[in-house]
Amino acid sequence: MYGVDINFLKDREERQIEVSQAPRRPAAPSGSRAPLFIGLGVLVAALAGGGGFFGFLKYLQAGLL
Repeated sequence: MYGVDINFLKDREERQIEVSQAPRRPAAPSGSRAPLFIGLGVLVAALAGGGGFFGFLKYLQAGLL
């Protein structure tokens, strides 16, 4: 029936903002890129498999006409 509006910002106390220095992480080591290439190979194989299956279905469909 009626909406209750409560302003909690008035009750909040003022305090200083603390600025902290976040520790910087060292740069990522340039290690082996084998996982990247394996992932790309899996992606290409999946796309080729899907495209090949689609082509095979189109080949079978052409034989039905």
